[in-house]
Amino acid sequence: MKEFAYLLMLLLLFVLTACDEDSPTGPKPPAETDRVTENIKDAGVFFSMAQMTTVSTFDLKFTNESRSVGVYLNGGVSGSAGVTAKNLGVVDFNAAANLDTGFVADAESTAVIGEGWYNYDFMTHTLSSKGEVYLVHAVDYEYYKMKINAFDSSYTISYALCAKDGTPTSTQIATIPAEQGAPGYFSLAQGSIIENNEWDVAFLTIPLYIPEMGATIQNPGMRINSAAGVEIAIVENKEYDSITSVPGGLSYLLDEGESLAVGDRLFDYNPENHRLTPPDVVYIVKTANGKHAKLQVTAYYHPETGESGYVNFKAEMLD
Repeated sequence: MKEFAYLLMLLLLFVLTACDEDSPTGPKPPAETDRVTENIKDAGVFFSMAQMTTVSTFDLKFTNESRSVGVYLNGGVSGSAGVTAKNLGVVDFNAAANLDTGFVADAESTAVIGEGWYNYDFMTHTLSSKGEVYLVHAVDYEYYKMKINAFDSSYTISYALCAKDGTPTSTQIATIPAEQGAPGYFSLAQGSIIENNEWDVAFLTIPLYIPEMGATIQNPGMRINSAAGVEIAIVENKEYDSITSVPGGLSYLLDEGESLAVGDRLFDYNPENHRLTPPDVVYIVKTANGKHAKLQVTAYYHPETGESGYVNFKAEMLD
């Protein structure tokens, strides 16, 4: 009888130990579809649905077509990443510059740089730079000065990260090849040519100028890469897990210039507790590669520290 009781006690101890080992001691690990960005107040996060990962994107596109030797921003009609710039004219590259106002994206009628950077010699059929200096507000939220020095099948540029007074901190020289049908994509933050990674959605801050304040505030939001063919639809009153295929009857939206499909409506603001929460919707994304994905934003705060700026979201391909 004593042996039976002893065996029973060992069996009970084994079961309790096994249950304790199977029970998580910390927070439940996230599902594979649950993701948290880096802090979007520091830099934008560009996400590829096809790769299910963040990717890099460019600031400037350098083209060399038969009738277009131009430089275009990844913002406005030329791109979807929100890059803006202004032309300072022919000025001292090392001089201070105003970083507060005057920045615009490429528009239908006028590109900030475009083909306006050069003079054309009809006798020699060559291009020479006007020597104008451009101030670029890049995808990493920093400000850079940039000047095109020369072009001969490749562009040679000077560029530099700006200090708070708009003076360059350390001027660099870069050569950017640009062949017909193969533009050069340049990242000012990385200081290098990069691949044209086709991101689908970007979580970042979107500037909003408040005339009454005389200042610009940064709202968290989302851009979609409509320049690469991305479209988005908003599905209400449906659970994320219940969507296993592309719903019918969707109305797709685009980011067209500064008219954004979602933009800074990604979160709702509660004036009582000053918290941001996402609306209870699911986004259907028609991706850059022609597929479809579902995406749901779940929070704006780091799941462990509670710090703001971290977009929590779920995403899965549907086809």
